[in-house]
Amino acid sequence: MAEIRWTSHSTPPKAVVITRLRQSSESDLSARTVTPILWSITGGSFWARFWNGATNVWATNYNVAFTWMAIW
Repeated sequence: MAEIRWTSHSTPPKAVVITRLRQSSESDLSARTVTPILWSITGGSFWARFWNGATNVWATNYNVAFTWMAIW
């Protein structure tokens, strides 16, 4: 789970996009196994959770690299 905070806006964004990145130590297949899910959006932050499709549980002990973009 990751929380991303911003300080220049006091309202929630209209859209948030989260893109999962492959780390250099991962195979392409492994990188496609974990999926980012937008969990919640507030005026000052959003939460992303990561689902491990190989085990069908949340990826709580899995190192994840990702990028995000928010549009107000």
